[in-house]
Amino acid sequence: MALPDLSRLDRLTAADLDAFKACLVRVGVTRGSLDGVTPPLAERMPEPISAPIQRWHVRAVEAPLGPILRAFFFADPAPPDALSLALGGELYERMRASGLLLDRPAGVVCALRLNLLHEQWVFTDDLTEGGEAVMGAGATTANLIGAAWPKEKVNSLLDLGCGAGTVALLMAGVCERAVGVDISERALVLSRFNARLSGLDNVEFLESNLFSGVQDRTFDLIVSQPPFVACPPTTDSVTFLHGGTRGDELPLQLLADLPPRLAPAGRAVVLIDLPKYDDVAPTERIRAAIGSAVALDLLVLLGTPQDLDTHITLFGVMLAPTLGPAFEDYVLTHREHLARMKITELRSTFVVLRRTEAVPWTRQVEVRPMVNVAPTGRQIDRMLAAQDLLAAGPEALLSASLDVPPEARFVEQDAKSVRIELPESRLVAPVVTSRAGAELVMEVGRASTVADAVEAVFQRFPQVRLEGPERVLAGVRSALESGLLELREG
Repeated sequence: MALPDLSRLDRLTAADLDAFKACLVRVGVTRGSLDGVTPPLAERMPEPISAPIQRWHVRAVEAPLGPILRAFFFADPAPPDALSLALGGELYERMRASGLLLDRPAGVVCALRLNLLHEQWVFTDDLTEGGEAVMGAGATTANLIGAAWPKEKVNSLLDLGCGAGTVALLMAGVCERAVGVDISERALVLSRFNARLSGLDNVEFLESNLFSGVQDRTFDLIVSQPPFVACPPTTDSVTFLHGGTRGDELPLQLLADLPPRLAPAGRAVVLIDLPKYDDVAPTERIRAAIGSAVALDLLVLLGTPQDLDTHITLFGVMLAPTLGPAFEDYVLTHREHLARMKITELRSTFVVLRRTEAVPWTRQVEVRPMVNVAPTGRQIDRMLAAQDLLAAGPEALLSASLDVPPEARFVEQDAKSVRIELPESRLVAPVVTSRAGAELVMEVGRASTVADAVEAVFQRFPQVRLEGPERVLAGVRSALESGLLELREG
């Protein structure tokens, strides 16, 4: 099936779009109303499998909300009279004339899919169309936005590979100017339409192959979730999905081209599925890609390994929603391809780059499963601050004031070890340490400075004083790296 024609969307005026948003508010479209008709099955199963039961639930919603949900959010044709009444006859006819509403034998349905993410309306394609379909808010988009969210307003933001413009539009409020770029002309049409729908005037969308369209500009914040799925040579590449034969070719090229585009002290947050196919460490591969021409700190947040069979099956269901031979062919071809490429695992990975004037550092952190806890800009700030302190040397560490994360629990494992359980607001999994290590962490958390904690240890264990502070500082460094200690706020 061909993708919907977008050439007539400009027929909808600003007044039409304002009337549509007012209608959504009037009939009660909220995150809560959408979640209220989403059964638990839909959260566990791919949409092609859960769609029939989802439609059963949404068809039970009375007008005027029900027809709006059916036509715009769940790709379920609604009765024309009911949808016209909900929208208002004039707006209904204008949407049909623009091609946004399509007549089908079963009723009238939106040519695109409407999503609501953090109070932002975003139209996107149905991804089961494949090929040049434009992606909007995927399952991990909220995680990416949370991880990139700055602690204070920035001057400029770049959404690289913007798709339907979701990131640029959602983050426009925390920057003076947002730019979204994409290689797809269709993506730019949808992004600009979504920008008109939002009424934002500080966002622009440009055609660009990676950074080619913004070569003369730098940005304080660069955010990207490039295509990263491996593509067999016998399979047609899907623009929003495939990142090369291994899947990491396009992301690595993006990282290689990125450094000159970061403004001084600028930060980039890139989310990819990182394949393992040899013994090269992720940090080593990424360092090789970004080079050394620009000094960049590198923080890699490495998620838990994904099940490869599940990974392939879920994408197969998305691209072959009717299942049958096409689905089986996708799964067998792509699973065999991963084996042939010697890809043994995939990890959801956040790559954080920060331009620096100091000697750059590199740090890799294995984090909890991202389905359980999502990275935030504040969490990443804490990790960067901890690594800055470690890189500053022993004198800076001695003068620092550190805290144990609030709500951390110390649980005795046995006579010699303690399990420190960090709160769910922290990305790092629980850590098992010695009793002496746990006592040192608590002592540092109580003391005004690390130097005071070291002195307290010397008072309790005079023999340690003879060895100097380095032995104690080694334990403090380890606790900082593990997330058991962090810089005291305020």
